[in-house]
Amino acid sequence: MKDLNTDPRVQALPESIRPKFIKKAEEQQAAILWDTIAEEYAEANEARAVLPTIKAEMTALRRAVDRPINVALTQPKPATVKKPQKVLPASRLLAANVVAHMMHKLGGNKPETNLLKLLPGDEHRIARKLAKSATVPGATTDASWGADLVRSDVGAFYRSLKERSAVAQLAELGTSVDFGGNSSITFPHRGANDDGSLKPAFVQERATIPVSSAALGSTTMNKFKLGIITLATDELIRVSNILDVMEQLIQDDVSEGLDLHVLDPTSTSIPAVRPPAITVGAPNQASAGASLDNVLTDIRWLRGQLSNARRPAIIMHSDHMRALEMLQVDGRFPLAAMVNAGNLWGLTLIHSPFVTKGNVVGVDAAAYYHASDLPEVDTSSAATVALASAQPPDPQMTTAGGDTDAVDEPNSIQVSDAAGTVPPTKVVSTFQTNSVAMRMVHPVTWTTMPNSVSYLTGVAWG
Repeated sequence: MKDLNTDPRVQALPESIRPKFIKKAEEQQAAILWDTIAEEYAEANEARAVLPTIKAEMTALRRAVDRPINVALTQPKPATVKKPQKVLPASRLLAANVVAHMMHKLGGNKPETNLLKLLPGDEHRIARKLAKSATVPGATTDASWGADLVRSDVGAFYRSLKERSAVAQLAELGTSVDFGGNSSITFPHRGANDDGSLKPAFVQERATIPVSSAALGSTTMNKFKLGIITLATDELIRVSNILDVMEQLIQDDVSEGLDLHVLDPTSTSIPAVRPPAITVGAPNQASAGASLDNVLTDIRWLRGQLSNARRPAIIMHSDHMRALEMLQVDGRFPLAAMVNAGNLWGLTLIHSPFVTKGNVVGVDAAAYYHASDLPEVDTSSAATVALASAQPPDPQMTTAGGDTDAVDEPNSIQVSDAAGTVPPTKVVSTFQTNSVAMRMVHPVTWTTMPNSVSYLTGVAWG
């Protein structure tokens, strides 16, 4: 404590009060000192209580730091390589869908389970998903069987027909569209006799620029349909290669129907039933013969008819194509290289076993328009069907003109009048015969621009 007796300020106080003041001041100093000591003592006691815990934690930390640490580096398990997915043609996906439904209608498993049998293995996983949605009418009875490919995969379906159908090859070179739910498609184009109407002219400075007008026309493509119904028994459906059989039926029959009606000049227009073949009314002449000089004469004529073509093509029966490839002159095969390359003097070569033999068609593919939707396939195990086709022999359903492969309403054969036909038409119940009826309808139409088609008749190549 500070000695207050020597403090100048205390010395200045009167003698009478100085001792009393010093006493009070010392008491005050002692109280402050006591409080300070007590506070420090309390803090010391508190620190003393916590100190063992702190020491223990520090010891544990020191041991943890000093102890060696074993680190095990683990690498993630590499991903299992999945099997590559097989790419199947749209015709096979459609066939798988049809067979899966037919098996289901005959009391079998669900279509999804049948697809797993028809397209087994992980490599067909995506194919099964696509096949599940590869047909239209399933959506009318079962929401899970949608129509996802109806519009998006029409092109894929036609590509799957390329090996069998000349029209599928022509459609790929030309302009292909889908109806998209419409009953017709209209598009504008230059008028038939409107050549050079907008041809520009050279103009002198300050001279007036000429004004011209073009004659435009438009073409409306109405929707028509190719249709067929067939019956299959339970025993037939369950054979081991039914998928291959169904795919071949779809490919061959659709290809044959298209190639006949698009290219054969005898397939004329029938109002509300079918469009005319692109060769109807087109320039034509008889083939010059089968020799090399004759072939050159024929192709020269076709090429001359397509002098303004942007994508000229030549269409023929596969036998004619092979005859050109094997045409021999002095031990050489002068056309073989061009045939193998698929091009005859600038004409893209298209061939098919379903093109009418004896006709060879030249066409500007850029002027060919093809509109279609994916074939609509449906199956039923509870149908009553009148067994009458559009082909001879009778009974057959034909148009008023007597054409085969085309049916109009007045000449249809209904179940109610089947017994009155000559001979009587047989009526079958698929339920009673344990069979399935398959119906396929293909919405389709086509057209070409004026002056874009010509053809040869009486071709004897091969």
